[in-house]
Formats: sequence, C-alpha cells, structure tokens
Amino acid sequence: MMRIWSVLFFFMLSELHVLSQDLAVENKKKSDLTAEEIVARYLENIGGEDHWLKIQSITFVGSIQQGEMNFVATIYYMPPHRNKIVADAMGKSFIDCTDGDQAWFFNPFMGMEKPQRKSRQQMKMAYNEFENPFIRYKEKGSKVELLGVQEVRGTLTYEVRLEEADGQEYFYFFDTEYLVPIMMKTFVDLEEPGEQSMETYFSDYEEVGAVVIPHTIEHRLNDLTFMQMTADTIILNDPAVTAELFAFPEEKAKKE
Repeated sequence: MMRIWSVLFFFMLSELHVLSQDLAVENKKKSDLTAEEIVARYLENIGGEDHWLKIQSITFVGSIQQGEMNFVATIYYMPPHRNKIVADAMGKSFIDCTDGDQAWFFNPFMGMEKPQRKSRQQMKMAYNEFENPFIRYKEKGSKVELLGVQEVRGTLTYEVRLEEADGQEYFYFFDTEYLVPIMMKTFVDLEEPGEQSMETYFSDYEEVGAVVIPHTIEHRLNDLTFMQMTADTIILNDPAVTAELFAFPEEKAKKE
C-alpha cells in the first residue's frame, strides 16, 4: 500500500510540476501588455476619458449591507472630493459625508442627536477623489507599474501598482479578459490599531449613458467585509446635486 501511495504521490508531483510550468508560460503570455497599455485599454473599455470628463456628479440609488443590517441608500459623488452616503432603515437616516475639506456624520442608530465632525484621521478614510485616478494620471504626477499576474477570487488578473504624486500606493487587479479592475488594495494608517489592509471589490459592470460603471462595490478591512453597496439605478449629472448638499448642517443653516 505504501508503495502505491508513493507512486501516486510522485505522479501527482510530476503533474503539478507540468501544470506549474504551463501556468508560468500562460502567465508570461498574458503579461505581454505593459502597465500603460492595460490602463489605456481599461479607460477605453469604460467609455473613454472624454466622456468621463463631462460627468459632474454621480448618484447611486440602491442598498447597503453592513453586518446584519440592510439599508436603502443613496450615494452622491461630486468633484473634486465630495461624497455623501444617506442610508435609511427603521425610519431613521444614517449620513456619512465629506466635502473634501472636512467630514461629518450622523448616526441615530447609536443614539446620536445631531451631526458630528470627524477627526483628521477619520477624514482620511472618507477622502475620495471623484475623478478616476487613471484619467490623466501622468499629468497628475502618478506612475503605474505592472507587478505580474495574480488570481483574485478565481479570476486571473494583472496586478498594477499606481503610485500617486504624494507617494500613496494603490494596487489594482485588472481582469485579463475584460481589462477592468475587479479589486483594489491599499493600506490605511489608523491611529488604532495602526496600518491596515483595505480592499475594494468591483463587479456587475454595466453601461450608464456613454460610460461603464460597476454596480456592486464591496469594502473589506483585513479580509473582513464591512460594507457592500449595490446600485439599482445610477444617475449622471443630476442638477439637484450641488455643493450645498455636502455642507455640514450648521454651516448650511448659517448660509440660509
């Protein structure tokens, strides 16, 4: 019996060696593209830079799953760094917002009676650039580098490192067939417990007007999902989305 298992084990090792060689050849074949070519094809596949540069706001209408809670949600994005999440459940509304300079939130589910400003560290977590970071990336002083071919959730991807002018790094994983990112990974330095790995997964890419946008976005921190957003409707350039929508309520009241 031991002899049979030894023969089988040797056979399996031989097969694995052949498979690993085949995979290496296949990976080499698939990584013939440069990082610059991958980015260029990606931007073309999602509608092209010109169409994206015409977008002045994006509104996601759908749902957010956070833990065991499911919210009806509306998410607003506006250049240059404005974003706002309004999530409704049980007759209450959770709000998380940044206007690019400051961030604030309101969580009635935790007994909060009025909106509160976020700390500078929390602001870093909320900070988002409206414009796709690959659009005009060279003009912004960013660099891209192809790190190789990796498997992400059973899909073969190109791993591309994006280094922005300030030194911040993001690792994008582009589906080798469709050349759109299915995952982005970065590291955030929190006061407690320190640097953490944050991953964002993109799926359900669909056309919205002249561009293509993922309709499902999952956020994970240290391999644990903390939020998943699913859009039923995406609205571009809604005239109702203005800078005032993102202002801290007290400042908005003063202007009125």
